[in-house]
Amino acid sequence: MITAIITQLKTGSVSNVVAKFDGKVNLVPPYVVVWEDIRSGRLSGVYVAYHNVPGTSDLVDDYMTEEVLTLLDKVILTDASGNKFRLEDTNEVSQLVEDNDDHTISKDRLFLLPKLGAV
Repeated sequence: MITAIITQLKTGSVSNVVAKFDGKVNLVPPYVVVWEDIRSGRLSGVYVAYHNVPGTSDLVDDYMTEEVLTLLDKVILTDASGNKFRLEDTNEVSQLVEDNDDHTISKDRLFLLPKLGAV
């Protein structure tokens, strides 16, 4: 499922899209990181974080309020097993983070994941 989301996000303006914890380091901004939101032992959603260099908060805002919605909200995607799924935006966007370890600025957004196959 994460692979399908990454593939979809790569069709946008940022081609450097990775899964969190995949071991990649020293990513060159701008880049996007995707990870699962696990609650009560089950997958309930997906976070998408956009990182860029300081001084580009307008680009961060544009990506998180416009582009990521166009790419993911209510778009039907297919996972590696052929299951169709659709993410739903929660309107939960973090505040701008200005002190990331790699000296980037970022925001993240949460999307809910309804049951697989419930499209």
